[in-house]
Amino acid sequence: MSFDPADLTINQKAVLLTLSKLPPQSRHDRRFFEKLLFLVTKAQPELLEDIEDTFEGYRMGPYSEFVDELSHHLEDFGLIKRMDLTGEGRTVAQKLAHDREIAPVLESLDETLNLARDFDVNDLLYLVYKLYPPLAERSEFPEEARSDKLEHFSIPVSRLAEGQSITVSSDKGGSVNATLRNGRLVLTPIH
Repeated sequence: MSFDPADLTINQKAVLLTLSKLPPQSRHDRRFFEKLLFLVTKAQPELLEDIEDTFEGYRMGPYSEFVDELSHHLEDFGLIKRMDLTGEGRTVAQKLAHDREIAPVLESLDETLNLARDFDVNDLLYLVYKLYPPLAERSEFPEEARSDKLEHFSIPVSRLAEGQSITVSSDKGGSVNATLRNGRLVLTPIH
C-alpha cells in the first residue's frame, strides 16, 4: 500500500520536497536543510506562514522546533529516516512535483538551489546572515558563517523600490540579479 501525498499538509510537503532536493554534498546536513527551508519560507510567506513564523535565531542561524516536529511526522509515516528519503518518500516526492498546491514552493526551492548550487553550509549561512542581519546578532557563532563565494556580495535592500532590480557582482566572478517583488527579495543567478 502506498502513501497518498494528499494526506500531507502543505508544511509537510515543503519539508519533504526540501529534503528531496538537497544537493548530494549536503545530504544529512540538518543545518543546510534548515537554512535552505528558511530561505524558501521567506520566498513563499503566504503559503508557508506556519513554518516561517516559527524560525528563530539560534546558535547557527535560523532554527524551527516546528520543522523538527514535521520531520518526526514524516518519519512516522515512513517517508524519511535520518534526514534522508526512504523509497516511499522518494515516490511521494516525485508525485508532489506535479501537485499544484505546492508548485510555488517547489519553484522557490529550485530558484534558491540554483543560486546555491555550489554552496556549503557556511556559504548558505553567510547568505542568510547578510539578508537577515538580526539572525547573526542572535547567533552564538556568527564567525562560523564565512564564504569565499559570497563575502564580497552586498545587497542594499533598503535602496530597492518595489519591482526594481539591481545586479550584484562579486570580485570572485559571480553575479546575481536582485529584484524586490511583493516585498520579497528575489535573487536570480546570472550565468
